[in-house]
Amino acid sequence: MDAKEVAFKAFKVSYDRDSGYVGYKVSGQEFSVECTKFDKLILVFKDGHYQVSELPEKLFVGPELFYCGLPERDRIFTCAYTNREATYLKALQIRRDDHEKIYHCIPLKSRILFFEPDTPAELYIKYKPAAYQKITPANLQPGRNRNQRTQDPRRQISIKDVGSINSKPPAGGSEAATTKLQFT
Repeated sequence: MDAKEVAFKAFKVSYDRDSGYVGYKVSGQEFSVECTKFDKLILVFKDGHYQVSELPEKLFVGPELFYCGLPERDRIFTCAYTNREATYLKALQIRRDDHEKIYHCIPLKSRILFFEPDTPAELYIKYKPAAYQKITPANLQPGRNRNQRTQDPRRQISIKDVGSINSKPPAGGSEAATTKLQFT
């Protein structure tokens, strides 16, 4: 193999949550990404901080990694996060120029519930049980009714405690027992 073939050799980067390592010498099943040695990785954590990193052989990041992928120019990510007041939905773009610096994509003392590239067609929201509260799952279409009047990039989803948000429908979920949420 000559130097050109080695430079463009494809690596499979993966993450092992049990050991907390990410890299191309890690034998995990989560976030399997094909890349070259010149690519960089976006590492997003549950508390909302992220960093752009060089391709690691084996890097300890801990069990709190929420997303790992390749940065792409002009790619918009959809993020849902919660704090003590409410749950919010936010569209954001990841800076990819400064690597190894730590950035925050959500306010401090918040945690990410959902993070995915692009805008999903529909989000499925499951609330945490609470006393005297009728809980039904909810659907939300994040691309519809985008409010262009405000400068705030986040939109409030709910003031109820949200247990999980997913872009795939729940297994065995019934459409009749679902509330449709809309932004105004």
